[in-house]
Amino acid sequence: MYSSPNASTLPPIPRYSDSFAEYTTPRDTQQLEWSFNGHPQLAFVPLRDRFEGPIFQRLAYTFQSLPIEQDRCTLWCLSPTVKNQWEDLEEKLLSIATFLIRRSFATLPVDFIVFRLPSQYGWHRSVREEQYARKIAMRCRDAFIPLISLCSFAISLHLTIQDTRFHIAQSWDTLLVEQLGVHPEWVNSLQQSIVADFSPNIRVGVIVHTPTCLWLDRIPGMLLANVPIWFYWGPFGAIPPPVKPVSGVITLYRPTSEEIDEEHQRTCNFHLEGHLAELAQSEPPREEIPKPERYSRQKLGETWQEFFARHEVIRTRKIVTESEGERQRRLDRERNAQSHQAPSRNTRGPVVYYWSQEGQFRIRTRVFRGNVEDIWDHYADSQQRFNSIHNEWDICTEFDPEAHPEMDGDLLEFNTFEDNDLAQPSRAETPPGPPPYQSRLPSPSPLSPVIPPTHWADDLRNMYDSACSAGINLNTPTLDHILCHRYGFDYTRISYNGVQPDQKRWDDVRKILLDRNV
Repeated sequence: MYSSPNASTLPPIPRYSDSFAEYTTPRDTQQLEWSFNGHPQLAFVPLRDRFEGPIFQRLAYTFQSLPIEQDRCTLWCLSPTVKNQWEDLEEKLLSIATFLIRRSFATLPVDFIVFRLPSQYGWHRSVREEQYARKIAMRCRDAFIPLISLCSFAISLHLTIQDTRFHIAQSWDTLLVEQLGVHPEWVNSLQQSIVADFSPNIRVGVIVHTPTCLWLDRIPGMLLANVPIWFYWGPFGAIPPPVKPVSGVITLYRPTSEEIDEEHQRTCNFHLEGHLAELAQSEPPREEIPKPERYSRQKLGETWQEFFARHEVIRTRKIVTESEGERQRRLDRERNAQSHQAPSRNTRGPVVYYWSQEGQFRIRTRVFRGNVEDIWDHYADSQQRFNSIHNEWDICTEFDPEAHPEMDGDLLEFNTFEDNDLAQPSRAETPPGPPPYQSRLPSPSPLSPVIPPTHWADDLRNMYDSACSAGINLNTPTLDHILCHRYGFDYTRISYNGVQPDQKRWDDVRKILLDRNV
């Protein structure tokens, strides 16, 4: 039995687990999961990346735009300049989160831990292949996502504080400025970022397993921060077990015996009248069904299972009537697809479609060619389907929910042999705490060094100072980059000898592509 104080629908429920799977990646945290006692902060993970503003602009790279360099030993690694920027940001975010958690005097579970930090994914490493260097760097970049959620969680601890015995009437931003020494403009930029944006429908949320969850007293702050929450109370029709005394506030959301009996009776009436079977087979109202993407060939309200069943019939019919040349080209495409390599950015390469989740529906959405490599490795082979007739891939986790993407080459070596202790999220060394009645201070996890106030100003200066502006990479794609990675136009492989340019038509193309220099 499930209930929610701030969500009107029940999302797809994942298989219950009280711990992470082995080799959990940062991107995995953007999927709805059950409550983990060691990670209450993951409920604050943003659904979409928002690497913007002076603080997070340094993370706004794609797989292709990442500055990967070769060292003297011809090994590939992340640019030292970017590495230093990321290292500085990790230190500052961790310092803020640790300070706010400790200053909130909140009681956290004994096994509360910080998700694996970006630096622990090896941004300092040099590898043989440029592709692997980019994958490692992107995983380091993605690890800022759970670190951002940690900061949001730390801020939420100050949204419900009413106990004046600890003299904590100051807001979290005032505490950062006056006690931690953070520059006011840095705090202002943090307030405008995803860290402190508590608008509805921008967080992953959490399914709270009420019988085992140890941070139920943190729920009010999550609700004030508009984090979607679904409570699991036990089998339907059963009276929920009493929750822990320290979490008495959760009884406000616990269904009463009368509500349970009423719901149970309503369900029984559906069974008796046959309405439940009719409801399961009936189609939702048309206005509630998301409109399919144009040219996706998905019909309104069509599930991915129905889509593939319909296209299997089309495929069989076309194979019967294809010519020998068409048959040979189809077989060549099928042989090339057996390796499950990410399609190239060439316009003649396969098109990739991602089945995005929109409520209870999956919508077939085309992926820009330049973004394919960013997401391809997040899916196992069994979660990728190739259509050799239309020369296109479909990717979706629902194709095989139990599958996990395989690691390759240097990534596997890195996780398995060189840094095996990081296969699971790292535990901080937590000293034995005093009895609860002596102190409500959480054990810091981990303790971060104190950052001198001048360092916050230096960070702003690097982003704003006009004297340094020439060295700042705002990661704005050039026209050549857009043509190649979004539209698949690779002019380096084509000869234009003897071609007379049409200036007017070229100016029109530049205007369409929003080139302001026309």
